[in-house]
Amino acid sequence: LKDDEKPIELRRFCQHPSSLSVGLAFFGHAERDSQAPLAVRETKSGVGMLLLGGELFFSTNTGLFLNIGGGSGKEKETVAGIDLPETDLDVSRVDFGVRQYIGPEFLMQLRFQGETIETTPAGLSKDTSETGLVFLGVRGVIRDTIGLAAEIGGGERNDETGGGKINYDVGLVTLAGDVYVGKELSFGLAIEGETQKRTTLPEHTTKRGRSTLSARYWFSEKVGLTLPLYAETVKGDGSEKTESSGFGLYGTF
Repeated sequence: LKDDEKPIELRRFCQHPSSLSVGLAFFGHAERDSQAPLAVRETKSGVGMLLLGGELFFSTNTGLFLNIGGGSGKEKETVAGIDLPETDLDVSRVDFGVRQYIGPEFLMQLRFQGETIETTPAGLSKDTSETGLVFLGVRGVIRDTIGLAAEIGGGERNDETGGGKINYDVGLVTLAGDVYVGKELSFGLAIEGETQKRTTLPEHTTKRGRSTLSARYWFSEKVGLTLPLYAETVKGDGSEKTESSGFGLYGTF
């Protein structure tokens, strides 16, 4: 990448070279359900994935990209202090599409995102969840100071468990903005909305909203650090409602 006067985070976006990438990702989740005081349920899971990706840009400022990932992990569950048998998790993902730059600092993107999660409890048959979504998005930068992005998408999720199938219609929308302070520092705000409607009887609709405030600092083009703070609300039909919040810490190398 050219060492120009733009913020470090914007250089790859504005210069968009062809690239190949390889990485490792680790996902962890912990949940505690104390609605039943005598049978408190605790769930912990962890998955490690190998990620491979690439993007090829042509002289027309058109880019084709493909990212794939696969991995496995375990889920442990405890009820009233009693450990249940572990569950094996297998996850695979694919993301591919096309990007077209319209001017040096504005692009449109069309992509497909697929994910398969296989869950195998000890001694039981395998359950499978498959999701396929199509997204249309735009992203632009104003005077190397403000970044704006929007993406809308939809598709289906199909769950197969216990010999039965459950289908869902999924819709998502994301709005995001960034402010670049000097070459190294930026702040971002993202708002995401998701709706999942169960089309297999009995019908049921779940809505999820998440807002994320983040700070990013780039020590160089190769080393960066991100601190996101998020709040999430999940609503179901009737009076069902769950609220959560948290933070993360991510390093980019």
